[in-house]
Amino acid sequence: PLALAAAVAAQSGTPAGRRAADKGLTAQVLVAGGWTTFGTSFADEDAPEKFAPKDEEGEQIESLKENLGDDVWGAIAGATGMDKRPSSLSKDGAKKSSHRRTKPFLIDPTTVSNDQFKKFVRATGHKTEAEAFQWSFVLEILASNATINQTDSKTGLGRVASSPWWLGVYGATWRKPEGPDSSIRGKGDHPAVHISWNDATAYVSPHGDSSDESRRRRGR
Repeated sequence: PLALAAAVAAQSGTPAGRRAADKGLTAQVLVAGGWTTFGTSFADEDAPEKFAPKDEEGEQIESLKENLGDDVWGAIAGATGMDKRPSSLSKDGAKKSSHRRTKPFLIDPTTVSNDQFKKFVRATGHKTEAEAFQWSFVLEILASNATINQTDSKTGLGRVASSPWWLGVYGATWRKPEGPDSSIRGKGDHPAVHISWNDATAYVSPHGDSSDESRRRRGR
């Protein structure tokens, strides 16, 4: 934490840091780079094959299609390209780890907060994809009994078959993170959720400009 605070302080004194502060962006910190592990590491070398076998038959995708319906699935696949990505049969999508060397890069010290995202929405009128689709996934342990019952009803979206603790919830958005009967009141410093890649790209772009600062943040 002390090193992180020092890095933030150093960054905030730079021209880029001052421009970021003027635009309401968080001052970024420099990560030195080096060897990085992507994926899940296991002590037992045989564990990955048992825990996350390859989904050769596309069972995970077929399960999503069945649970969500053709219209909803088609909208998601069209926006994200999920139907073209390789999948595994693990319960959380974990894959065997690999090691890659990364170059130094800048990153925000925290995730984007609800207050930050609210400021962006008020300034631009942005509508998130979860709001457009009118639903998103919610972890069961966070949902109310009413939300769980609605999800499991005949008119509900149901659960992900391979990960039944994930519920398809109507009305779940960044403003109502656990479902329609929730809110972000008193949670201004909590991470903004139900934000897609496209939403994140939109969030970055209006805060920047045509400078290197703006282009760098778009590609981080």
